[in-house]
Amino acid sequence: MSDFDPERFVYVKIQDSVGPLDRGDKYGDDLQELLTDDGVGEITGGGSQLGDNNPDGTPTIAFCGIDIDAADRDAVVALLRERLPSLGAPEGTEIHYTARGAKLQKTSSDRLDG
Repeated sequence: MSDFDPERFVYVKIQDSVGPLDRGDKYGDDLQELLTDDGVGEITGGGSQLGDNNPDGTPTIAFCGIDIDAADRDAVVALLRERLPSLGAPEGTEIHYTARGAKLQKTSSDRLDG
């Protein structure tokens, strides 16, 4: 993917054990609407990280994530900081991004800690 620009990529790591369809319903649809309304970016993908298996052998979901292509990275990060709590994102949710070549994440303003 030669067009990939890490300075425009924002990843939201959501500490919620929801699968792909529920992730879209719970977070993605409303977040995409906010990004579109502000004209600052768009959701380009997402995923779920599998965790340890349940006692019956079925897998659990440890967390889910949303990929955003930001037209304005700083505006996207500010929007996420402000709006993720009202979208129901739980404590521990993180915003990951790159600025001037430095990977930034888990700072106090980029992690929801109640």
